[in-house]
Amino acid sequence: MKTNCLLTVVGAALLASSFAAPLRGENARFRERVAAWQSPPASRPAATQDVRTASWEVESAATAAETGANSRFVAQSVDQWTDGGEFADGLDPACCPDRCGRCMDWSWCGNGCGPRLWWVRSEGLFLWAKERNLPALVTTSDTPVPPPGTTVLLGDGTQTSNARTGIRMDFGTWLQCDELVGIGVRFWGLADDQTTFALSSTDLTNQTIERPFVQTDGTPNSLVVADPFTGFDGNIRVTSSSEVFGADAYARIRCYQSCRSRTDFVTGYQFGRINESLQIHSQTQGNNLIVDDNYTTRNEFHGGVIGVMHDTRFGCGNLVLVARVGLGNMHQSAIATGSTNGQQGGLYVENNTTVVRDEFCAAPEFGATFGYQLSSCMQVKVGYTLLYWSNVIRPESLIDDVRGDNISLNLGNSSFWVQGVTAGLTYSF
Repeated sequence: MKTNCLLTVVGAALLASSFAAPLRGENARFRERVAAWQSPPASRPAATQDVRTASWEVESAATAAETGANSRFVAQSVDQWTDGGEFADGLDPACCPDRCGRCMDWSWCGNGCGPRLWWVRSEGLFLWAKERNLPALVTTSDTPVPPPGTTVLLGDGTQTSNARTGIRMDFGTWLQCDELVGIGVRFWGLADDQTTFALSSTDLTNQTIERPFVQTDGTPNSLVVADPFTGFDGNIRVTSSSEVFGADAYARIRCYQSCRSRTDFVTGYQFGRINESLQIHSQTQGNNLIVDDNYTTRNEFHGGVIGVMHDTRFGCGNLVLVARVGLGNMHQSAIATGSTNGQQGGLYVENNTTVVRDEFCAAPEFGATFGYQLSSCMQVKVGYTLLYWSNVIRPESLIDDVRGDNISLNLGNSSFWVQGVTAGLTYSF
C-alpha cells in the first residue's frame, strides 16, 4: 500500500509536468521517463511501475550488487516513509509500531522499540473519611443544677470529618514483553486527623458545663464540670484522632485486549489499618476533681482480593476503571480506660477493659482515573477513588453512658470508608 501511495504521488507530479512541457521546452530526460511509464517491463505489473529512467535502475542495481542491500528505489522509499530516521543501533527505523501497527516514538526514554516493562505511579490523595456519630458528651443549661443541662454542645448527632491529604505509591512490572501478566505492590496512607473540642467556664460565664449520663433506672443525670450559679469553675477537653493506611500485592492477568482497550483480572493480598481514639478529660475547681474516659480502637484487615481493571485509550488520553473487593479477617482491638483523680474508674469507663476479637470483613474498592500521555513514558492523571470496610469498631460506638451498671464498653460494629480525588504521575521504563 505504501508503494502504491508513493507511485500515485509520482504519477500526479508527472501529469502536471506534462502540461508544463511547452513552457519548458523539450527535455530528453522527461521524454525518457514518460516512455518508461507508458511501457512497463513484462516482469512487473503496470500498477506497480515507477517512473524512474532505465539509467536510474542500472545505477540502483549496481549499488545493490556492491552493498548487498535492496535496490535504491526500495531504500529511498523506506527513508521517505520513515523520514529517514534510525535509532542509535542503526537497525530499527524511526517508526516503531505498537501491537496495532501504529507508529510510536519510543526514543524519549532512550530504549528504542523496547517495551515498557516497569511502572512507577505516584498519586496525591485528597480524601474524606466517614463522619463520627458521637453521643451527647457535653451539655449546658442557663439555669442552676438540677435539672441537668439539656442543650447539647458536643455530640448527639453526626460530626463531619475533615478533608485529609495522603499519598499512594504503586510499583510493578510485566513478566513478559507481551504484557500478559504483571505483578505489583501498592502502599497508601492518609495524614492523621486530630480534632479537639475545648471549653471552660470563662467561655460560658452564665451557663453550666456538664457531662451527661444515665442512671441505672433510666433517669438522666450529669456530672457538673462548671456552674456559675454556685460559683465554681472548670473546663473540659474532648480529643479525637484517626489514622488510616494500607498496602497490597497484586497480579494483573490480561483477559481481553484490542487496539484501544484491555481488561485485566486482578487478584492478590490486601492489608488495611484503621486506628482511632477518643479522649474525654474534665477538670473542676483546679485539681479538686479530674475525670478521664479514654477509648482506643485498632482494626487490622488481612484478606485476598479479586477484581477487574479496564483501560480504554483514545488519542493521547485513557480512562481506567477499577472494581475489586477484598475478603478476609478484620482483627479488632478495643481498649477502654478511665480514672478519677488518678484512681481507676471514670464517668463512663467504670473498669479498665480490653477486648480483642476477629470478624469477617468485605473491603471493596472503586476507582476511575483519566490519564494524558505527556511522552512515551510519562503520564499525568486525575481521578476518583472509594475504599470501604464493612466491619470495624470505632471509639464512639464503645461508649456506655449508663452509670453504675458495671459495663465499661459496648462492642458495636460499624462501617468505615474514605473517598475523594486523586492526582499524580505514572512513569514507565
